[in-house]
Amino acid sequence: MKFHFSLILFLSVLSVKAQYNRQYNELGIGADVAIPANSYMSKTYYAGIGGTVKLLVPLGINEALSLTAGLHNFIAKKNVASDIVLNGMVGYRYSFYLNDGSIYIEPKLGNTFISPKRNNFTYSGGIGHIFAEAWDLSLRYQSAITETKSDKLTFIGLNISYNFPL
Repeated sequence: MKFHFSLILFLSVLSVKAQYNRQYNELGIGADVAIPANSYMSKTYYAGIGGTVKLLVPLGINEALSLTAGLHNFIAKKNVASDIVLNGMVGYRYSFYLNDGSIYIEPKLGNTFISPKRNNFTYSGGIGHIFAEAWDLSLRYQSAITETKSDKLTFIGLNISYNFPL
């Protein structure tokens, strides 16, 4: 049984191509769902919905620089006003190409603007899958560092976007 698992793992690694076949810039436009991922977010918000715009600039064979802007509306519970959150991030995408698309990892750093007086350093780590040539489905963990742990903006984001060649 252990041998079969090792063989399957070995064959699946062999099927990955480490070639970035897109040597042109891409612009991705997508929709996001943000699920609260800490106690503050879970107590304060049901979820967030929004959109993203991402520019991908190839850096090498299977690497790209990503510049992302996102706008999310977090739907508040109780008598708290909903928050509109704007973020801008710079990231690095490393892709593994498969026969039917690619999978990638993409860490990002940036800033989140929650209100005119409140902007915070933000970090994110995500994985994604490019399929049907231009569709991008991704899942990420995103957190804004705040002065206190009690109001930390942390969520799991699910994004579907379409990438246009530039």
